[in-house]
Amino acid sequence: MSVKSMMFIFSGASPNSNALEAALSLSASWAASLRIVYLADQTLAPAAYAHSDNFATAGITQAQMVSSQNSELQRDAVEAAAHAVREVTARHGVSVAEVTETSDLVPESVTFQSVPDDHKTRLIRESRTVDLILTGYDHLANDDMNPLLTALFHSGRPVISIPRMAGRALAKGAPASIAIAWDGGLSASRAVREALPLLRQAKQVRVITVRSRGDDTGDQQILAYLRLHGVTAELDLLKPDGHSVGAALLEQTSAFGADLLVMGAYGHGHLAEMVLGGVTNHIVKHSQVPLFLVHG
Repeated sequence: MSVKSMMFIFSGASPNSNALEAALSLSASWAASLRIVYLADQTLAPAAYAHSDNFATAGITQAQMVSSQNSELQRDAVEAAAHAVREVTARHGVSVAEVTETSDLVPESVTFQSVPDDHKTRLIRESRTVDLILTGYDHLANDDMNPLLTALFHSGRPVISIPRMAGRALAKGAPASIAIAWDGGLSASRAVREALPLLRQAKQVRVITVRSRGDDTGDQQILAYLRLHGVTAELDLLKPDGHSVGAALLEQTSAFGADLLVMGAYGHGHLAEMVLGGVTNHIVKHSQVPLFLVHG
């Protein structure tokens, strides 16, 4: 995969600037275009407006007043998000252009657009014309996983999920050390193939597999495959020993000092019910290392 076009899903929250730093660094390292997509909140009107009985003046209905207030708040939110983006991009010496339907993306360009309605459908449409998607994610119980899950299950593209915490932003560009969670499955195989541009640039690569006696995950075959692509990797073979697979993978990834964990993402992704598999869900919610995820 040659990365020429990237998309960053921006929540507008200040901690998300950490993930935006990573998107800018990676796009610069590949001379790729970067499309920053802000998902505007559709329900911003304060409850006080929604439940007031004093709207019926001058023929204005309550619904119209709420809609007007909501539109104004949305505009303010979009302007605040655009300002936050410009502050981060300015530190990288990059200017940001407003994107339109007819905008032509060029190498190393950075554009900003807001998606105010029908987030899932619009996000799917936008994601189909990029090579790589990045998004920030934290471990708070109320953090919205829908943008991550929508991109993962419905874009057909690899997704980098970046923890919203200081020091985890891949701020220096391509990761120097990469761990691969390998189980021999289709999703893991696709993840490795899609991650080859990053793996070739890494100084250290470690394949981590968790298996019980008798399992055959094709450990030596994946090492040989990586060598064919110019990637020298070492193998860590782990046994569960009472730990969950997800916990064992995260513990070994941390011990290795990885900047990025490459793995296949399991689950099912109907728009009405997007659900991650057990191991994937555990890792997404507990990893302090950026994740390179591909759904098989």
